Amino acid sequence: MKHLDELSTYKRFPNIRYEVYLHGAHTDRVDKGWISYKHVHHTTFEMNLVFNGCQTARIGSEEYNQCPGDLLIVPPMHMHEYQVIHSDTMQYFVVHVQVNDPDFLQLMDEQNSWFYPKEELLNKQITPLLDEFYYLLQQSTSKLAAFSKFFEMMNILEKFFRDAQEEFIPDPNATLAYEIARSIDKMIHPVDFQENTSNWLELISKEKGISRRHCHRIFQQTYNMSPREYLMVLRQQEAMKMLTNTTDSIEQIAHKIGYENIQSFIRQFAKWTGKTPGAFRKKYKETFKDYGRALKYLT
Repeated sequence: MKHLDELSTYKRFPNIRYEVYLHGAHTDRVDKGWISYKHVHHTTFEMNLVFNGCQTARIGSEEYNQCPGDLLIVPPMHMHEYQVIHSDTMQYFVVHVQVNDPDFLQLMDEQNSWFYPKEELLNKQITPLLDEFYYLLQQSTSKLAAFSKFFEMMNILEKFFRDAQEEFIPDPNATLAYEIARSIDKMIHPVDFQENTSNWLELISKEKGISRRHCHRIFQQTYNMSPREYLMVLRQQEAMKMLTNTTDSIEQIAHKIGYENIQSFIRQFAKWTGKTPGAFRKKYKETFKDYGRALKYLT
């Protein structure tokens, strides 16, 4: 065997570390008029499959009518939302996938068509595996079995995207933007939160060894949103989750997501949702069925 003949020659292979976090997986049957909140994920892509009925999916400025068997693959850093407009009921399955692989995420962003109707090739390759993955989750199977099935899908996705591109060259700017976004993420994490500073972008730029202007430009070019816009989206999502999943006071939540002035937080939250934080929390408790289901997407 060839590999046995080569044993006499020492060859070192690279260390490999690949982290995947599957989260926010759920299925639900929702009624006409249901709408998810507009949201965005960093380092996380979303796979969304409709079982019954139809939903309208909006990704950025694009709109799709997703019906039974149609698959959506939403890459990171793309604002998206869903709404049931034309069907009386709609059932879907969704899973969010966080990976520490900037090259794969860049490839997905460049070659992904987002919407794959049931007759398209990638759909035919992925959907049977996604159905099996869904079944494994229902059976509360072992983590290894679930990940094994999922990596089959990841392998197909990577090959499909690479075949669509003659030559893939990792973009160092995309990697830098990825790292900037990770630094912004840390400003939201309640445990890591220390103190809100007006020059936060300056501090991140210094940490990356680049100018503030270059930091802003790279992020804007890569994600089509400014660092501040991204921070505001993260604050909105975190505030909504904390208002519905914790008993923290409005003031505590404001400070945890980076607001020193509670009135500034209340005004901003009202701009986001049309309700004050207190009214939003009250409405959630009164109408958990609708609000709770919409908030499941804010993973």
